[in-house]
Amino acid sequence: MKLGAAFQMLKGEFVSGNSSLYNLIFHGEYRNKTRNQKWDVELYGSLYSAGFNSGNYDAHISLKRFVGKKAGLC
Repeated sequence: MKLGAAFQMLKGEFVSGNSSLYNLIFHGEYRNKTRNQKWDVELYGSLYSAGFNSGNYDAHISLKRFVGKKAGLC
């Protein structure tokens, strides 16, 4: 399991003027392989808790299965 946080500073120069924004992001990751080594699970997510993108999130879930060395061979 991994947990972390990031602070992002954004600055833009436009014809109408300059803009300065920030984001505070919390993220986590979890990976697990079962005892029989056939299933692999991966979970990942990010949450923008404060700033310009406050309330936005990103989530990813992956489940993989090892079917065998001979599978798919003709």
